[in-house]
Amino acid sequence: MDSTSYETLSVSKDMVGEYIHFLKEGDTCLVMKFEEKIINLKRNASVELKVIEAPPAVRGNTANSATKRVKVETGYTLNVPLFIKIGDVIKINTELGDYSGKVN
Repeated sequence: MDSTSYETLSVSKDMVGEYIHFLKEGDTCLVMKFEEKIINLKRNASVELKVIEAPPAVRGNTANSATKRVKVETGYTLNVPLFIKIGDVIKINTELGDYSGKVN
């Protein structure tokens, strides 16, 4: 939706691509139009999302890279360090889809 005119814009799923995993309701994005046609969607380099599912860290589970798989509020799943738990807000690199850090 255009924040000034409140006009609803339709953006194709192909244009959004994998970035759809990092969008949640109410997020703002810069949409570029030319002659009333959407030509590009500017993506944020990173996003902050809340962890909604995370298995407990198992003590001594550091044989491999010491990560676990969690799900964030958009439904996207990724590997994070063992100390991340449900309710934590994490920063995700949207280009790679990787964990970048924990938000305080």
